[in-house]
Amino acid sequence: PDGLTLAVRRRSDDALVGCASLDDVHTYASGARGASVGYWFARTAWGRGYATEAARALVAHGFDELGLDRVVGHHFVENPASGRVLAKLGFAEMAYAAPQTCAARGGEALPTRALSLTREAWEAGAAEPAGNTRVAAAISS
Repeated sequence: PDGLTLAVRRRSDDALVGCASLDDVHTYASGARGASVGYWFARTAWGRGYATEAARALVAHGFDELGLDRVVGHHFVENPASGRVLAKLGFAEMAYAAPQTCAARGGEALPTRALSLTREAWEAGAAEPAGNTRVAAAISS
């Protein structure tokens, strides 16, 4: 399968702190290949760089190993920190995003934002410099 889901563990004690995935790998009518990136972390892991590190590694894997042309990410409007993760990687906001259901809220549909990153933007250095590459090393091994 082309998709990839990672369990993210804290290095100091190996505790599971979240997960991240690159999924919904597909080919557009134009022939371009795309996928979606997503991540979910325990509150105790928020603001510590885990989401950025994991998403960066997955996006790099998608472009470098899977030959993707575009990666899309979504976040709930009420969670701007998740949007900042995507922005750090060079994702740009798309014109429209349909509401998505939130499992933590019993399937309630919440407003979302959709962001997109093209291979060209990634290769041109749209992302902020990486501070750590532990996850990238784990994917490639």
